[in-house]
Amino acid sequence: MLDMHSHVIYGVDDGSTDRDMSLAMLRAARSIGIDTIIATPHMRGRYQAEDLIRRRYEELAPEADALGIRLKLGFEFHYSLCLELKDRLREFCLDGTETLLLEFDFNGSAGVCERVIDMVQRAGCDIIVAHPERYQCVEENPIVAERWRDRGCQLQLDGLSLSGGIFDKTARTARTLLNKGLIDLIATDAHRPEHYARYAAAVRKLDLSRFDQEI
Repeated sequence: MLDMHSHVIYGVDDGSTDRDMSLAMLRAARSIGIDTIIATPHMRGRYQAEDLIRRRYEELAPEADALGIRLKLGFEFHYSLCLELKDRLREFCLDGTETLLLEFDFNGSAGVCERVIDMVQRAGCDIIVAHPERYQCVEENPIVAERWRDRGCQLQLDGLSLSGGIFDKTARTARTLLNKGLIDLIATDAHRPEHYARYAAAVRKLDLSRFDQEI
């Protein structure tokens, strides 16, 4: 099973804080059947330690392999960097692909998001939009997510978003997107070891085979 969105690399963003936590995350992932992880540290704002990210990845990959997990590298790329780094976007795509995991501001406008999508696609990259259920513009109007798919984007749901109750806006939006058939991929977006058990519990009732989990 593939987890294509995880903050398992330590000391580079708000995910794992140290090597021991990273190893604990890898063990937790393996315990629920995950055998491939794309590590996707944030590339935004103060989280732009690109060289350190790549060094830590090289350090962790053999440790993951010893635990029965193939570790690959990508980035969760914040839309605000797309103009600044437009000539380098392919360097931040998910390992072995030309697909960028793209993150928007949670309160960003739909119009800005669509202009960024156009820019990234003109640069020759495919797009996976990270956790659309968490964006206010989608919460207020799920048709926004439908337009993104019509533009050729894939949509990646955070499984943990499903753990909220009926009064949780993110959980409600996540279920709406699922029910409308707008979700292409489900991932953990894990930041801590315990997130893997919570993910497994949250998606237990879903038929994950209906999602194309190969990247």
